[in-house]
Amino acid sequence: MGAVKRANTWRWLRGGVADGAWHMAADEALLECCARRGPEATAVWRTYGWARPTLSLGRHQDVSKVKLDALLEEGVDLVRRPTGGAAVVHGTDFTCAVIARLDQPPFAGGVSAAYRLLASVWMEALRGLGVEGAELARGEPGRTERVSCFGSAGAWEVVRGPSKLVGSAQLRRARAMLYQATVPLEDPHPPYARLLELEGPEPIVGLRRVLGCPVGAEELERALAAALASRIGVALEESPLSPNEAVGATRLRAWKYLDSRWTYEGRLAGLPLARVLPELDRGGPPVPAHPGLGEDLPLGESLQQPPR
Repeated sequence: MGAVKRANTWRWLRGGVADGAWHMAADEALLECCARRGPEATAVWRTYGWARPTLSLGRHQDVSKVKLDALLEEGVDLVRRPTGGAAVVHGTDFTCAVIARLDQPPFAGGVSAAYRLLASVWMEALRGLGVEGAELARGEPGRTERVSCFGSAGAWEVVRGPSKLVGSAQLRRARAMLYQATVPLEDPHPPYARLLELEGPEPIVGLRRVLGCPVGAEELERALAAALASRIGVALEESPLSPNEAVGATRLRAWKYLDSRWTYEGRLAGLPLARVLPELDRGGPPVPAHPGLGEDLPLGESLQQPPR
């Protein structure tokens, strides 16, 4: 597949280190802003880290396969993503998101085309780091039959032998796309089998084991930035969350991602999204960034007792 030559500028949001509820809320707020702004919205590449070990569930995933007692014993937070797919153990991984319009290049070609294009970015970045033998999986995009994200690969996900190297999922809303992706830098800790009822052994390995040497998040970040420029013609400009995006993320964190009904059942209660995020349409008052973003956070709030 040839590189896309169209030049364009994306915002680069370095999300820092925060809890899972904040990161999921920020990604969804960016998606909602992109959807409401229309074709003039600027695409976003957001990179971030995890303040402590976190298990994230796919949007429609059943929580019954999660070992809740083990989460508490290991001090692992639980959050449900806005995107689909299966469970991911975060903390020793590199995580990023792309938020972009679907009625503008380069993502106007459908779900499979978006996965395929972004997979080409991952392939080039990983080759640049020295990963050999990686290839693209075949099958149905975004589908998995396993409990863990890295237990099986959908079409256009990057694999190397029996191991999946990149996990990814999409959410599409009103001609806008949220793509979330993760790469284990180290072997997951705690192991997936400690936190999930798996059907059998799963070949989940970090880049350190693949390459025989450690790979830092910043090193992978640089490789991805270069691959975005090469494959899609993207020029990245660092940018913070706008005041409206920060308002939306703060509200979504409180109203959705810290709500046990969303976390355990995948359903919302209370106010509809349009009332939780009113400022995104008409500009709200300036607000500071999330209190504690990149600092010590009140962690563990998303790991709530199951609703009765």
